[in-house]
Amino acid sequence: MRRAAFFRGFVLCLLAALGHGCSEDRGDSTPEENDREEIGPHDLSLLFLKGDHTFDAQVTLAIKGRGKVPITAWCLLEEVREPKGDDACWHEIEGTEELDLEVDFDLAIDPHGSLHTVYLWLKNAEGEVSRDYASASINLKFFA
Repeated sequence: MRRAAFFRGFVLCLLAALGHGCSEDRGDSTPEENDREEIGPHDLSLLFLKGDHTFDAQVTLAIKGRGKVPITAWCLLEEVREPKGDDACWHEIEGTEELDLEVDFDLAIDPHGSLHTVYLWLKNAEGEVSRDYASASINLKFFA
């Protein structure tokens, strides 16, 4: 049984070398579960377009991601928690397998100014939320 798991992992990594992706075979998942892992949104990227500091609480971010199933929504939060499928943060978009958008986001206002970290999650047409998130930080200043 252990030899079969090793061989399966070897084949998966051989396929990765040919450009078909590779996942670690934990031996406790079915082929259907492994396929499901590859379907969810992945390769998330988040970038503040004005650099690492701003004097304005409204910022523009570049968001990117990919998926085998079209990405249909994005969510930005200033807290590191996976959003639920029906959270108010979700913004619906036309489905795409290659997401590349610029979006406006309002930072929470702190009268003293501070470092803000924003987190990105994506959701696909099957309702699957990305397993990982992307994050970016910016310093909000009120005085030069």
